[in-house]
Amino acid sequence: MKSKLRSGKVEWILERMTGAGLLLAIPWLLLNLPRTCGLTVAGLSSWLRSFPTALLLILTLTIIALHAALGLRTVLTDYLTSHRRRSALRIFADSLILISALVGMASVTRLSLGTLP
Repeated sequence: MKSKLRSGKVEWILERMTGAGLLLAIPWLLLNLPRTCGLTVAGLSSWLRSFPTALLLILTLTIIALHAALGLRTVLTDYLTSHRRRSALRIFADSLILISALVGMASVTRLSLGTLP
């Protein structure tokens, strides 16, 4: 009997959930980003000092990272037949996505706390 993870059901459901999350997060981001145009680091930090703003931005980054990782895993699974190559590219892609997400979250956190030089 196949496990749920091997059949792709779990990934499919998670992709739909993160997609739905993006349908909520991206409009919020698009409505709020024009406020940041022309802001200095101090102005951006001031905008991010609002707890809901910083939290929603970190949540958006998390959802984007999860959605990207799930999508890339699906593409690699569908188009690469070599298990070794697929595993290596999954590790590489997951690492890049994780590092990017962590850098983004750390930047938002530092800006919201006003700890940038």
